Amino acid sequence: MIMNQQHKFDLELKQMEVDGLKTKEKEIEDRKDERVRIEGTQQSQLIDQRQNDLLPTSFETSATEKDQPTPSEEPMPMLNPFGMG
Repeated sequence: MIMNQQHKFDLELKQMEVDGLKTKEKEIEDRKDERVRIEGTQQSQLIDQRQNDLLPTSFETSATEKDQPTPSEEPMPMLNPFGMG
Protein backbone atom coordinates (compact mmCIF):
# COMPACT_ATOMS: atom_id res chain seq x y z
CA MET A 1 0.00 0.00 0.00
CA ILE A 2 2.66 2.52 1.05
CA MET A 3 4.95 1.45 -1.82
CA ASN A 4 2.11 1.92 -4.28
CA GLN A 5 1.41 5.41 -2.94
CA GLN A 6 5.11 6.31 -3.06
CA HIS A 7 5.26 5.12 -6.66
CA LYS A 8 2.27 7.33 -7.54
CA PHE A 9 3.95 10.33 -5.91
CA ASP A 10 7.18 9.64 -7.78
CA LEU A 11 5.30 9.44 -11.08
CA GLU A 12 3.46 12.69 -10.38
CA LEU A 13 6.70 14.42 -9.44
CA LYS A 14 8.42 13.18 -12.59
CA GLN A 15 5.45 14.31 -14.70
CA MET A 16 5.61 17.76 -13.10
CA GLU A 17 9.31 17.98 -13.93
CA VAL A 18 8.66 16.97 -17.55
CA ASP A 19 5.82 19.50 -17.84
CA GLY A 20 8.08 22.21 -16.44
CA LEU A 21 10.79 21.43 -18.99
CA LYS A 22 8.24 21.44 -21.81
CA THR A 23 6.94 24.83 -20.68
CA LYS A 24 10.45 26.22 -20.45
CA GLU A 25 11.34 24.98 -23.96
CA LYS A 26 8.10 26.41 -25.37
CA GLU A 27 8.85 29.82 -23.84
CA ILE A 28 12.38 29.74 -25.29
CA GLU A 29 11.03 28.89 -28.74
CA ASP A 30 8.33 31.57 -28.49
CA ARG A 31 10.93 34.21 -27.63
CA LYS A 32 13.11 33.02 -30.50
CA ASP A 33 10.15 33.19 -32.90
CA GLU A 34 9.43 36.75 -31.76
CA ARG A 35 13.06 37.79 -32.33
CA VAL A 36 13.02 36.28 -35.82
CA ARG A 37 9.74 38.06 -36.61
CA ILE A 38 11.15 41.41 -35.43
CA GLU A 39 14.37 40.83 -37.38
CA GLY A 40 12.40 40.11 -40.55
CA THR A 41 10.33 43.25 -40.12
CA GLN A 42 13.44 45.35 -39.56
CA GLN A 43 15.12 43.85 -42.63
CA SER A 44 12.07 44.75 -44.71
CA GLN A 45 12.18 48.30 -43.38
CA LEU A 46 15.90 48.58 -44.19
CA ILE A 47 15.33 47.32 -47.74
CA ASP A 48 12.51 49.85 -48.18
CA GLN A 49 14.76 52.58 -46.76
CA ARG A 50 17.55 51.77 -49.25
CA GLN A 51 15.24 51.46 -52.24
CA ASN A 52 13.39 54.71 -51.53
CA ASP A 53 16.30 56.81 -50.20
CA LEU A 54 14.56 57.32 -46.84
CA LEU A 55 16.07 58.73 -43.66
CA PRO A 56 17.85 56.33 -41.27
CA THR A 57 15.63 54.17 -39.09
CA SER A 58 16.29 53.55 -35.40
CA PHE A 59 15.29 50.14 -34.05
CA GLU A 60 16.45 50.91 -30.50
CA THR A 61 13.01 51.39 -28.93
CA SER A 62 11.07 48.26 -28.11
CA ALA A 63 7.38 47.93 -27.34
CA THR A 64 8.04 48.02 -23.60
CA GLU A 65 10.14 51.17 -23.90
CA LYS A 66 7.39 52.90 -25.86
CA ASP A 67 5.07 52.40 -22.90
CA GLN A 68 7.54 54.05 -20.51
CA PRO A 69 7.41 57.82 -20.06
CA THR A 70 10.21 59.77 -21.71
CA PRO A 71 12.34 61.98 -19.45
CA SER A 72 10.37 65.05 -20.57
CA GLU A 73 7.11 63.34 -19.52
CA GLU A 74 8.33 62.49 -16.03
CA PRO A 75 7.25 64.89 -13.29
CA MET A 76 9.81 67.45 -12.25
CA PRO A 77 10.95 67.24 -8.62
CA MET A 78 9.89 70.10 -6.40
CA LEU A 79 12.75 72.48 -5.72
CA ASN A 80 13.14 74.25 -2.41
CA PRO A 81 13.22 77.99 -3.10
CA PHE A 82 15.38 78.53 -0.02
CA GLY A 83 18.13 76.16 -1.21
CA MET A 84 17.86 73.88 1.80
CA GLY A 85 17.59 70.17 1.15
